[in-house]
Amino acid sequence: MIHLAQWISPDLLRPLGLALLHFLWQGAALAGLAALALTLARTASTRYALSVVILIAMVVAPAITFLIVRDQPPQPRTISIAPLVAAPGAQEHSAIQAHAPATQPRPASEKSYLFLVEAWFSASCCLACVRPAASLLSNASAAAIPRL
Repeated sequence: MIHLAQWISPDLLRPLGLALLHFLWQGAALAGLAALALTLARTASTRYALSVVILIAMVVAPAITFLIVRDQPPQPRTISIAPLVAAPGAQEHSAIQAHAPATQPRPASEKSYLFLVEAWFSASCCLACVRPAASLLSNASAAAIPRL
């Protein structure tokens, strides 16, 4: 199996995955907004226009998120360790932070993250190609049937 990571650099794979994950809540919020707006709309033309606007927003939202996330550097992982009991007379210290290297994530999480991004991206590409192909096939089969 050819991995997507061989075609796309890791610098683009991380923001792509984050954009796809952010689209889960963005899509749900847009769907909720659409449901509310469509219940308030009275005419069919208004409902159609609202639906088109929401669908365009669903296409644009991940692209904008990708552009925003792409420019942000990955944040280092920090572990906070606060003292449970302070000794009498000891000075209070703030939380100790241990920085894990951001360039070497755990292999299991990296593989699962890579798999999720590949599966989601591949499914999106397949669905983007299947719908027009099905439409073309249905039009071709309808034209082949003689009309009486």
